[in-house]
This record gives sequence, structure tokens and C-alpha cells, in this order.
Amino acid sequence: MRVRPTVLALLATGLAAAVLPAQAAPATTPGLVRTYIVTTAGPASAVLPAVRALGGTVGFVYTSALNGFSVRLPSTARPLLAALPGVAAVEADSVVRASGTQTPTPSYGLDRIDQRSLPLNSTFTSAANGAGVTAYVVDTGILLSHDDFGGRAVSG
Repeated sequence: MRVRPTVLALLATGLAAAVLPAQAAPATTPGLVRTYIVTTAGPASAVLPAVRALGGTVGFVYTSALNGFSVRLPSTARPLLAALPGVAAVEADSVVRASGTQTPTPSYGLDRIDQRSLPLNSTFTSAANGAGVTAYVVDTGILLSHDDFGGRAVSG
């Protein structure tokens, strides 16, 4: 019996797909205590008693960049927190790093902006350095006195 190369290729592809691991979903351990950044529709003070009743430990209350606060709370209580009246959004606190070059680029257009010659290299590098920009960073752990900030960072 002779098997065609096309059939063998399809069979190999199917077997490879069956044994390759799928991308894992984010780990959610029941009861795991995490830090969340909560945005409120009005003053955060109106929501804080209910947050504490859910077992949350309020960290920083934001007053300048947004109405809200940071809170340490069991992950199982997150849906209850999000359902509270006055809560606009609940986001898990996470580490974010800036990068001068994006690889691969999120779209064809960006790669074309920073490079005129073909073939395109699938990266985007911006020449902008942020001078004159006011950036609001919502963070639960910034060392304002760090030398990198040069006295330009403020709390609020």
C-alpha cells in the first residue's frame, strides 16, 4: 500500500497539534490574595467600608490621577468587589516594563513608519523620548526618591 505524501503531511500535522501544549490560562488559585487597582465612579471613600467587609486591606487611595484605591483581597472576592455599587473597574496589579522597540510590531503600519526600505524588519522603534509629557502611572509600589525620577515624580 502506497501512502501519498500529502496524507503523511496531514497526519504529521495532526499528531503534532495533539501533542503540543496549549497556551495555559492565567493561574487562578482559589483564595490567593492579590493586589488590585480599583477605579470608582465617585469618591473612593463611599466604597471603602464595603471593601473592608469583603476582607480587603486598602492600600493607597488615589485622588489625582483617578478616583480609586489599591486593595489586597482574596481572588475569590474579586467578582464581589467588581459588583459593588460605585465600583467602575477592578484590575489586577501587575508588572509593566517599557520597551523602546516593539518586536513583533502590533500592526503593519507601525513597522512602515520607522522604516522606509523593504523588506520590513517586524520591529518598531520610536525616536520620541517623552520630554514635556505628563504621564500618570498608577502603581502600588514606586520609590519616589529613586534617582531615575530626578525629583519629577509625585504621589497622588
